[in-house]
Amino acid sequence: MKRLRKAAGLIAVGVVAIGAAGAFAGTLMEVPPYSGFGVLRKGDIDPYPLSQMTGTASQARALTPDGRYVVGLTTGTYDADGTATEIGNLWEVTNGMVGSGRRVDSTPATSAASILTGAGYRTIEMGEPSTPVQQLVLQGISTGWNANWFSLDGGLTFGAIRRDVSTCFEPPSSCTGPCTSPILGVANTLAGSGSDLWYHLWRWTDFRTEFTKGFGAGDPPSANVAPKSSATRMWINAVSSIGRAAGTLRTTSDLGNQYENYVLTFAEPVPPACTASPKQSWFTALDGTLKGEAYAISADGTRVFGRSVVLGGRAGTWPYMVVDPVLLPNRNEPYTTSTAYELPTYPDTAGSTSNGLPYGCSADGDFAAGMNYRGAERAVLWDVRDANPANWKIYDLTAYFDSLGQLAPFIVLSRAYSVAVDTTSGTVVVAGIGATGAGTRGFVATIALSEFPLPDTGACCMIGSCTSKFAVDCPDIADQQRWTAKTLCANAACPGACCTEGYLMTGACSDFVESATCTDGGGVFRGASSACAAGACLGSCCKTDGTCEEEPLDHCTSIDGLGGALGSTCGDSTCLGACCLTAGDCQERKYGGDEDVDGCSPAKFKGIGTICEEDTCPCSIPFADADGDGDVDQADFAVFQACYTGQGGTLATGCECYDVHPAGAGDSDIDTDDWAAFEACASGAGIAADAACDDAP
Repeated sequence: MKRLRKAAGLIAVGVVAIGAAGAFAGTLMEVPPYSGFGVLRKGDIDPYPLSQMTGTASQARALTPDGRYVVGLTTGTYDADGTATEIGNLWEVTNGMVGSGRRVDSTPATSAASILTGAGYRTIEMGEPSTPVQQLVLQGISTGWNANWFSLDGGLTFGAIRRDVSTCFEPPSSCTGPCTSPILGVANTLAGSGSDLWYHLWRWTDFRTEFTKGFGAGDPPSANVAPKSSATRMWINAVSSIGRAAGTLRTTSDLGNQYENYVLTFAEPVPPACTASPKQSWFTALDGTLKGEAYAISADGTRVFGRSVVLGGRAGTWPYMVVDPVLLPNRNEPYTTSTAYELPTYPDTAGSTSNGLPYGCSADGDFAAGMNYRGAERAVLWDVRDANPANWKIYDLTAYFDSLGQLAPFIVLSRAYSVAVDTTSGTVVVAGIGATGAGTRGFVATIALSEFPLPDTGACCMIGSCTSKFAVDCPDIADQQRWTAKTLCANAACPGACCTEGYLMTGACSDFVESATCTDGGGVFRGASSACAAGACLGSCCKTDGTCEEEPLDHCTSIDGLGGALGSTCGDSTCLGACCLTAGDCQERKYGGDEDVDGCSPAKFKGIGTICEEDTCPCSIPFADADGDGDVDQADFAVFQACYTGQGGTLATGCECYDVHPAGAGDSDIDTDDWAAFEACASGAGIAADAACDDAP
């Protein structure tokens, strides 16, 4: 394998924080939304008035190569009128977050950033005699245009802005281009250098990328930019310090609708031209073809990270690292293949065509940060320092910090956009986004280099619960606890409560039983990580006396009760349903009990959950009580006799309630079978008829 470096010289000098379990180290910090004055609001006067902003969400997009600063954006509203807006933010990582971040602004007062996706350094000469000074350079959008901001004091103040305007580039003013609003990449769209140069990327709405080299010795730079336009249908995602950028080209012709691994190399213009097209190249990835999308590149351009299809029939795209890519000048076969390696993913990866995606890498290419889809997006960190790719590691940051007991306030860390190595403190810094109870928040995670390789996380299955833990914190205990390496709780198929054979009469339940073991033994599995507590093998039972209790389901039936689903509980509305008191008189009542106090006898009850709007009770209870006076006597017989048709006769309108045979369906006549049902209900004048004398509704 070529050019794979070990971690020599990267020795940790301290630990950022100590986690509780296993004494493993790491710190997870929420990147808070910006809130404060100094936000621009368009108004009727010039300059725009300043307004108070309340931030509601934040995103951490890009880190400086040393991990000291992180940039991104805050989404929020103006207090004055509730107008939604976005502003670009800079947060300092060293010594924890500084307040709620800084609003990135410059001169003039209308040059605030609305989003930032790039951060780096360049070196300029200043003073007499001249002295090399490191300058912070940011990239983002200002008033709808691509722009750069420059700071010599770590973002406390910014000098004059460098911004593309309606002529698209300045200077040279003679070089014009299309004038539409730019679109930035997701993250890591700027790379600085050890000189006064920096490179950054953006694109037009037609997918044509602008690849720009900035330069100049002053503050702001005395010279400005040298833009290079690319072909259409291309998105360049990341740039290196040597002027090599990586991304994807989308084809729609001979290869079909396909994304291809693509590289642009900055090319100097030849006078008298104002610009020169960048050199375009392709490279192969995991399947030996051009198919794929590059997303990250090391500072020296020797390591490219992205996703592509693989050989062997596995569906979807998978994350890769290509070392020293062989840059092909065209798309024609045969290809000279590059040295490509698949990055590790978790064994429970499933549910998406994009199985893994590295959005960013450290300047030295030893770490990559991105997403592994494990039924949902999960922010991950890849460690690719080992000379043997079989020893490369992947770490789910949500599971890691959950195992440390430090995940709060985050529910999940969904994407890692950028990673940096602070060689001074010996710390790996990762930035991205996650979900909290208050909404989307950016995060910054720091882990001491001395902690690597990090311990594996896994699902710790316990009675009634599951959580991410390290193996040392979840020893296997028979019938109580089990650890499954490199698996999320959602995918671990933990044991749970089992309603064992005979539960219908007894409610018998056993804890921590495997699903297959439960069902093979004739039981009912109540779900992974479920527990026998709270009547797991019982159900609500509406009794004839109007009460409700959790009972074994067959026992409920044996006492003429109406049982609910397994695990259902009794509540105020559990036993309610439509009650047919007499023909046309429907009321919603609870099953059983005294009808004088809102109960409904079993014979008149239409079922739990039924409503009178859907069941208008057209027939009396019982059906033979034509006059609804509670008995079945000669008066009711007279009505039946008038409706009688004999076998095969024609049923008259108004006689439908007497067609009760066969039960529940009728046969559209009223004959001797229906007479037998009527006679079974006869009670005589003044004697209450049995409401359940037949099966008629």
